[in-house]
Amino acid sequence: MYHQIRHLSSEFSICLICLNDTDVPEDHKSKLSTFCQEIHVFILPKWKSIANSSLSFKHTEPIQVRYFYSESIHREMRKVIDDFKPDLAYFQLLRTALYAQDLSVPKVLDYMDAFSTIALRDASYSSGIRKAVFKNEAKRLQQFEQKVLEWFDETTVISENDRLELNIPSVHIVTNGVDIQKYKPQDRKPTYDICFVGNLGYAPNQRAIYFLKKKILPSLRFKYPSLKVLIAGARPTLKIKDIANDYIDVQADLPDIRDAYASAKVFVAPIFTGAGQQNKILEAMAMGLPCVTSTIVNSSIKADQNEIMIGFSAKDFISHTLKLLRDEELYNLHRDAALSFVRSNYSWKVQGDKLSAILHSLIKES
Repeated sequence: MYHQIRHLSSEFSICLICLNDTDVPEDHKSKLSTFCQEIHVFILPKWKSIANSSLSFKHTEPIQVRYFYSESIHREMRKVIDDFKPDLAYFQLLRTALYAQDLSVPKVLDYMDAFSTIALRDASYSSGIRKAVFKNEAKRLQQFEQKVLEWFDETTVISENDRLELNIPSVHIVTNGVDIQKYKPQDRKPTYDICFVGNLGYAPNQRAIYFLKKKILPSLRFKYPSLKVLIAGARPTLKIKDIANDYIDVQADLPDIRDAYASAKVFVAPIFTGAGQQNKILEAMAMGLPCVTSTIVNSSIKADQNEIMIGFSAKDFISHTLKLLRDEELYNLHRDAALSFVRSNYSWKVQGDKLSAILHSLIKES
């Protein structure tokens, strides 16, 4: 959203309305105020969100939609909108859709991801009550994803794969981008052979790390004894921290995540669940790292075999990674192809222009 706001601010006057469970630091607001004419932060305490979720059985909406909804905040938001008199309202995520119902201006919803698919995949990896909750949430999400279509004039989603999962042919695809001025190759010698970077508290990432540790690294280390591995990111659980050993480092909350990318030769991401687009892959490619990942990750990125190496099994991941570590010519080929691909397709300007065109078209029609 920050990058979208920054891009759109050159063409639109923006009134930013957002929810948070605590006060937002003034320096955060200050950075956004450069791009926004107005900023309004509404505080929805976590205890109230949890209470809303616990009462979701009284409603048909998904739990995560009720979690972020407050009738009193809705009224306050409406006052802000009435005063600002916008030409258009742009809503980020299905979780904000209830706040759009009574607006008469043209409205756009960014689904971002197919959250019903995420819930279904989480259900498949769960059991007992947790499995039942995820299955019920997936059903509610599927119904709500279709229901809100009549509330909005246009919708967007992050990838072709997510559009297929939503089964909404009319939805526009506006992907995430990468800041190619910030994420770029660095002139430093890597200290790790492979790395995995991401939100270490996110279940699909945790599954990828366990797969890496149990299915890939033992054989890879046998064939490449000097192997050094870095796992880096925010919110690691104790179980993730315990993965660290004599050849695996786990680093949490790095001040600059670019240091993690720059310290490794190859990015390995055996992600087989989740949805949406993996920003970590785009960032790694932009930093000049050849990437080995899965079809589910590449389905949203759509790189070819020279730009990303695809693994269908642990054996594939081991083989591809070994080739990249041992063959300098192959390594450089993938590195250069990945850099060119990201710069041509995933700069924030390329994706920002897509969103801007959708908004301008809708305003013109109204």
